[in-house]
Amino acid sequence: MPPEGGIPNCSFTTFNLKSKLHKLLLWLFLVLISSCQDSHSQSLRQEREVRAVWIATFFQLDFPRESSRSRVVLTEQWRQMLRQLANMGINTLYFQVRPSGDAFYRSDLVPWSRFLSGQEGLGPEGDFDPLPLFIEMAHEAGMELHAWMNPLRVSANLDTSLLAKNHIVRQHPDWAFSYGNRYYLDPGLPGVRWHLLNVVEELVSKYDIDGIHMDDYFYPYPSGGQAVPDSLTYDLYGQSYFNIEDWRRSNINQLIEEMGALIKRKKGYVKFGISPFGVWRNQARDKSGSATSNKITSYDDLYADVLKWLDEGWIDYVVPQLYWELDHPISNYETLLEWWADKVEGNRLIIGHAAHKVGQEADLAWKLPEELPRQMALTFQYPQVQGHAFFRARSLLGNPLGIADSLRRNFARPVILPEVRTKQRRQAVGSVMKKPRLSNDGVRLCWEKENEQPTPYYYGIYRFEGKKSQWKKGQERLLFKTTYGMKDRRFCFTDVNTQKGQTYTYWVVSFDRFHRKIGVSKPWIVEMGEKKFRLRQ
Repeated sequence: MPPEGGIPNCSFTTFNLKSKLHKLLLWLFLVLISSCQDSHSQSLRQEREVRAVWIATFFQLDFPRESSRSRVVLTEQWRQMLRQLANMGINTLYFQVRPSGDAFYRSDLVPWSRFLSGQEGLGPEGDFDPLPLFIEMAHEAGMELHAWMNPLRVSANLDTSLLAKNHIVRQHPDWAFSYGNRYYLDPGLPGVRWHLLNVVEELVSKYDIDGIHMDDYFYPYPSGGQAVPDSLTYDLYGQSYFNIEDWRRSNINQLIEEMGALIKRKKGYVKFGISPFGVWRNQARDKSGSATSNKITSYDDLYADVLKWLDEGWIDYVVPQLYWELDHPISNYETLLEWWADKVEGNRLIIGHAAHKVGQEADLAWKLPEELPRQMALTFQYPQVQGHAFFRARSLLGNPLGIADSLRRNFARPVILPEVRTKQRRQAVGSVMKKPRLSNDGVRLCWEKENEQPTPYYYGIYRFEGKKSQWKKGQERLLFKTTYGMKDRRFCFTDVNTQKGQTYTYWVVSFDRFHRKIGVSKPWIVEMGEKKFRLRQ
């Protein structure tokens, strides 16, 4: 990023020189937005926004730094990573708990992952299960944790001697096929879908997770012209379909539909999200597709019909992986952003960003510090976009080209996550804000829940400029958000950003697990004098 307040020295070689003048001017405007000082960039922030990061455990890409069975070592590594991510404003973790048919949690169905302990089937010392502690620590940091699982990719290579005896490939070798250099479960088999539903049910039932998250790995990516070896399964189960492609999509559709229904039956607040390959279909093949010419598409090659899942309401959110630069000749980021924003209704669209390419790719665009901020700034044109997700954690922590510094500036203010769609009735829960006190640091605010009422899942402290006896939507500013899953206790917060001669109105808002507002306290109006301050309610 350029110095705060300065105008970046952009190279026009990063732009498509054939673009129209208005597009060039728009890009320059977006660069200026992305390089503004905090006070300017924060004026664009939404009250509700997802700020997510993927934490990959496959080959220990992000976590752990090295194999360990020690509770102390694993906990400290997690704590350090969370501290750094929280400092960047991250509020959602997509933590890979099932990298290859195994688990980063104690399971009755699948073995411990070798990427955790160094040996598949061998768990941490004693009875330590890291996932409950990791969830608790994330909630204490004000973050959601979504269990990221790869349902069908079940090995890192073809060496079955590395797999535990209770690994699904060894227990049911007829359920898997080899493709490229890995094993995949065959989703056309009813037994495979039944097994995966049981895996999800165990995760949702046993653990206090906030979501189930799946990425782009359904049927394998095409490799070397190799055909997917599922013709025998098709002969058994697919003869009612016009072709094998429709049958494969139907298999994945059935899996997603059943998973979505299972999750909501178990815990309605647990979200179900997918992060698909960024190109659904090319326009040349389907007029509903994007103006791209990518060789691989989610619909035609991975057999993932994400738009159907959204239309049917089977999933709660989608995070398309838009891992191309703004001027990419085949799959242009801006073109894809506009396409997804047009196709996804409601508060269900989150944009997946290629943080792993910043400073690493040979393409010139990714060598420039303004590429990713420009991409993020573009999303403000589309109110359908509810946030950002970054692949992946270690890429952010390394701070290439100042990417972490940029997030710290742009994500400095807290936000509330988008509401979870539900038919469950809203239960009103109020709170009582005590009389504010003036301290050396600022205005001290304390509150507690109303008597005989359940404790909200968390609280938000809001401030209005001036005297506001009634809530005026759009004029509020969230100052502070408590941890998730609070116990019955009193809370306090000090507003240190006050000025003498100003008047502020403070409110405490209660939220439930669906991130719905379920109660608003009576306000306190604070008039800041030179030496004293006046209170009104």
